[in-house]
Amino acid sequence: MKHSAVTGSPACLPLIANHLYGPSYVSLDFALAWHGLIPEGVAEVTSVTPKPSRRLSNGLGRFTYHHLPLHYYTVGQELGQAADGLSFLIASPAKALCDRLVLSRQLAPLSRGAMRQWLLEDLRLDPDQLGLLNLAAIRACLATGYKRRQLGTLLT
Repeated sequence: MKHSAVTGSPACLPLIANHLYGPSYVSLDFALAWHGLIPEGVAEVTSVTPKPSRRLSNGLGRFTYHHLPLHYYTVGQELGQAADGLSFLIASPAKALCDRLVLSRQLAPLSRGAMRQWLLEDLRLDPDQLGLLNLAAIRACLATGYKRRQLGTLLT
């Protein structure tokens, strides 16, 4: 936060999210937008953590943290880089999608057609980007055993 105050450059919200409540990494809708999978901008920085869920607001923005079990949380993180060169923890595109799926409470295990509808119509994922997802990353999430039925539908 001092960096932005000194240089006048905008704050790196994902890095701030990593430091406000940790351990955590940016994921879900914010990460999907960051990676270019969804067309919408996202107003709050969404993250996941093995700690209890929490919402924080300050002068920089809104930050939401969703709980995931530690054995699942540790899979699929990578370093993102902001325009000013600062690095932060963010979910890979495939992990952000997996996180979104396992945290969507209203979704029961879906048929292949229903999953495609959820991805393309509800989430508005870019179909071209969807085809580029790293299937090994989805398999790594599946291998944790957490919500296997929901995650398995992504591979059908």
